[in-house]
Amino acid sequence: MSATTAGGTATSSSAFTVVSPPTITGFSPTSGSVGTSVTISGTNFTGATSVTFNSVSASFTATSAAEIQATVPGGATTGPLSVTTPGGTATSTSNFTVTVTVKVTLTAAKAGTGSGTMTSSSNPASLNQINCGATCSASYESGSVVTLTATPATGSDFTSWSGCDTVSGATCTVTMSAARSVTATFTVQRFTLTVQKTRLQTGNGTVTSSSNPPSANQISCGPNCSWSYKYGTVVTLTAKPDTLSLFNSWSGCDSVSGTTCTVTIRSARSVTASFLP
Repeated sequence: MSATTAGGTATSSSAFTVVSPPTITGFSPTSGSVGTSVTISGTNFTGATSVTFNSVSASFTATSAAEIQATVPGGATTGPLSVTTPGGTATSTSNFTVTVTVKVTLTAAKAGTGSGTMTSSSNPASLNQINCGATCSASYESGSVVTLTATPATGSDFTSWSGCDTVSGATCTVTMSAARSVTATFTVQRFTLTVQKTRLQTGNGTVTSSSNPPSANQISCGPNCSWSYKYGTVVTLTAKPDTLSLFNSWSGCDSVSGTTCTVTIRSARSVTASFLP
């Protein structure tokens, strides 16, 4: 730069750089919903300070002087794109069309005697996913492929899915072309409690049971010396010696009090009642 006066001419020791204004030559895709990534092509994008979709500011990254990656912002409407740099502002000659995303709801429910959880993932990814116990739902873009996974709780087994497009083990896949509903069935585990009796000479007696939660059938030895109970059931066994016999001891119990034996069912169990003459 130079300045001339009556006394002479002064020239700057450094150069002044003229920054060329940006230009937009195109963008791809030309339409999309909020969140769509758009590649803007042009020139002189170095130092870009702003990208707008029809005057709504967007997040962006200038990957080179000729290319910008921008994301369609919330609130954007159909209209031109603009890029602002220190050299000026360029506006596209064509409009970017903002499309409306159709959302459809997937509802997941639990059935059966057991318990467990259902979780989901989706393609394309969604911020909201299913993660429940009993019943829950989430909305997805129409056309999304949702994969649900059933995980049984301790003491339960996963049994089946219904309402899925495809099933593979504990996973269920659904393509969301419309509102959908699926059900995961869990079954509570049951384990057998077996009672054995030992006796010395003529010693004998009976063993009966009660349980919490209650069971329609209980042990009665005599004839029934085993029964299956739901996981977590607390079974109380009572030994009653016959006339002229004595109850001696229990083995295999969680706790013992006199002639009673308590067992919490978490696996198959076996206990023994001993009687003396």
